[in-house]
Amino acid sequence: MRIFNVLPGFFNPRKLLKGALLGVVISVSAHAASENTAATNPSLSNKAEANNVVNAEELKPLLQPLANSTGEFEQRLYDQQGELVQESSGTFALKQPGRFRWDTVEPFPQNLISNGKTIWLYDPDLEQVTIKSFADQQDQLPIRLISGDFSVIESGFEISRIIEQSDADLSNTENQHYVLKPLESEQLKTIELTFSENHIQSMTVTETTGFNTVFEFQNNQPLEKLELSTFEFAVPDGTDVFYDN
Repeated sequence: MRIFNVLPGFFNPRKLLKGALLGVVISVSAHAASENTAATNPSLSNKAEANNVVNAEELKPLLQPLANSTGEFEQRLYDQQGELVQESSGTFALKQPGRFRWDTVEPFPQNLISNGKTIWLYDPDLEQVTIKSFADQQDQLPIRLISGDFSVIESGFEISRIIEQSDADLSNTENQHYVLKPLESEQLKTIELTFSENHIQSMTVTETTGFNTVFEFQNNQPLEKLELSTFEFAVPDGTDVFYDN
């Protein structure tokens, strides 16, 4: 086992990860090159007819089921022109507060795990793990949001409900769209959440660079008897360890 410190501006092992497919979760500025495929960026804010500023208490009950659940995800990264850059898929488990497991299956295996204090990003193909503190950092807002750290909703965002012509009735629960604008973030522009029948469908993270990452959640199930060891990580022998401070 070799141990390294990640030095800002010098070397970042995340740039070596195949596709950096979980980069938006651990650091929204990580992108890797791949062949582009034409696609339309589905950002909700581009379709908005009007905004209705709401209190955080309206959003908490909608996120609560996701914060203690398991399911499947699909993830798509779009560039500034709205073209599809990368796709991935896998499974997740979330346990409030702050515990999560994000296992990418396709196109390359990666594991993002947190016990609420430490985050591990493991690439088995490269035999590398990056370890980062689960601290109050702005680049971790998306994963903190969906893993049940509701303190960030109360203090970290201006929240608006997107009202479209087809959704003029605010009591309608069939389609609900929210835009969260971080009050202090140099990396994040907005986080957009879409719900249907009070169940989350997608999360779109827009960076100040113009890149968008869309997460779609499927087959969500309530978290039942899942061992806390699910949210721990033991570094395998022969793995290079990078500490991102």
